[in-house]
Amino acid sequence: MGSEARATIFTWRVLLSLFLALFVLEPMLIWGNLTFGLAFGFVQWGAQAFYGVVSSTIIIIILAEVSRYSERPLSKQELFAITIVDRVLGLAVLFQSIPWVYYFVKSPSRISFGIKPPEWWAPSSAIMLVDNGVRTLIHPAWMPVLSVILFVVIVSMIMEMSLGYLFFRVRVIEEKLEFPVQSAFVAALTTLGEAADPAFKKQYRIFIFSLLTGLILGIFNSLGLLSVSMYDLNYVIENMFPGASLAIYPLGFFQGLIIPWYVTVTMAIGALSLYFFGNHILVIKGIWRHVPPSPGLILRGWTRGMQTADAIYYSTLNFWVSVIFGFAMALGILPVLLSPKALARAFKLKGESKITSGWSLFTLFASCAILSAIVISLLTGYPLPPLIFLTLIMSFILSYVWTGLLGITGYTPVNIPYLKEAVLVLGAGGNAPISIWFASPLMFTDLIPVSNASGWTGTFLQCYQLGVKFRDYITLYVIATMAAIVVGIVMYSIYWSFAPIPSALYPGLTAWENEVINRATWIKIYSSYNIFKWNLVVAGFIAGAALFLGGFFLKIPWLAPSILAGMTVNNIAYAGLIPQAIGSIIRYIILPRIYGAKGEELTNAAYLFYSGVMMGFSIWAVVFVALQFVPKALWVLPY
Repeated sequence: MGSEARATIFTWRVLLSLFLALFVLEPMLIWGNLTFGLAFGFVQWGAQAFYGVVSSTIIIIILAEVSRYSERPLSKQELFAITIVDRVLGLAVLFQSIPWVYYFVKSPSRISFGIKPPEWWAPSSAIMLVDNGVRTLIHPAWMPVLSVILFVVIVSMIMEMSLGYLFFRVRVIEEKLEFPVQSAFVAALTTLGEAADPAFKKQYRIFIFSLLTGLILGIFNSLGLLSVSMYDLNYVIENMFPGASLAIYPLGFFQGLIIPWYVTVTMAIGALSLYFFGNHILVIKGIWRHVPPSPGLILRGWTRGMQTADAIYYSTLNFWVSVIFGFAMALGILPVLLSPKALARAFKLKGESKITSGWSLFTLFASCAILSAIVISLLTGYPLPPLIFLTLIMSFILSYVWTGLLGITGYTPVNIPYLKEAVLVLGAGGNAPISIWFASPLMFTDLIPVSNASGWTGTFLQCYQLGVKFRDYITLYVIATMAAIVVGIVMYSIYWSFAPIPSALYPGLTAWENEVINRATWIKIYSSYNIFKWNLVVAGFIAGAALFLGGFFLKIPWLAPSILAGMTVNNIAYAGLIPQAIGSIIRYIILPRIYGAKGEELTNAAYLFYSGVMMGFSIWAVVFVALQFVPKALWVLPY
């Protein structure tokens, strides 16, 4: 597929789709978040959250069907380019951090805690400007904060692209991992792009059937005719297994159709070993217990009635984050030591230009990582070495590990919970300057880039399979990103000028006062708390090393990554693991007999069914959100 003629993605239909998304959907997204809260537009289904406003799915389906009857149907390359909509509009809420800065400074809770934000984060001239009624981001007073935010956005983008392309060569070209979720989406776009070809008639029928299945499931769920919600079973098992967590999300079944059964079963074993059996042992041994009055941010112990989401979250922060960190380090270090040839060849490969050679990519990544660490160190007065450890070393190791997880299991965590905070505490010996917390994720202005390049590795795989030039995709993405940033700054300035954020006009962010209290509590109480427990870090490293070595010598390289994927799941993905394992077993045992096909044909059918169901539900998500959005939006009208 990578050898096909590469069609251009710079067509008027792609540009029109992006234009409509940036100038219609982005303002709608921003206003919806201000009015309805950060959850505006999201519809949870399985382990995925569909955004009903900015989903590119409905744009793709409509344009593909309309153009199919024209003289020039949309190509699969054009369809893929339209998905940039989903990627860049995530930046729409980036500049919500500016009203947050002002709100934090003026909060009575912040004042009562006696926390003084640094001048670079909350310039006094900017605060005075808003006090005088000038609420806008487009003013020199806000330039210091905006400049730092934009600097980090650009640097992070370069770091992730560089590592993503480098690890594309390792994971795709050298190791030939499948990346099942990304490959399933490629199968769907290929089928839509080639729907007019009689050779794709059978694939098109499978896709349409699965699309309608997802659409019907979404409708039935919304109407209450069929519940596909997560079933939390903690209340059933807590007497027999105190501390253990168990939940079922039936829709995890569909992702199991595209993942090997041995991977899904191993993921379930990894997750259950921590959050079911591990948590149970911690509780019955009195290690993880509730000692009133127990603070709620980190040190909360297990209590009867605790739901799966809370049990996983607090047990991870108290114990498993250390094990996960050690395990991930083993999987990031040992493969390079025992089998360095794949990575070495990726470094030696020459790309389309000098900048895409392996060493050039790494140099570009390292330069951006070190530069960002230097800037944050100068701004906050925090020691430079721990920042370089985060931006350079951890970015490389975790991106290497996460791309492996995504390529094998179809799942990758966003990050290791509280990794940055733990390193910042350790790096300063428990006495970190207060200004560093305003550069951390704690304050909604995360200015310390620890890259997760797995998303870009998957994107480059899709470009490769669909015949899209990497350079073209990156160019279009950068243009769309810059445009989304400009639109975001302008729209937040306009909306903020109408009324304060939050206010009666923008009630969606009224929870900010609670957020101020939580973050002020962290700075005052927990900023010297050592999250990592080094005995558990060592135990995790040993376990990861043992499983990796076992898989290495037994020729089952998926073993350790599958265990780690199970260990890092959130509550939604955890609940979907058992149905996912059932789905994968059915795919490998029952589907070949029903479908009458094996090998690549069966895999492609499974890809189409999974992607079709996901896209079908995404279409319903758009309709569902629209039905909620329109009547609720009318309240701001004068009548």
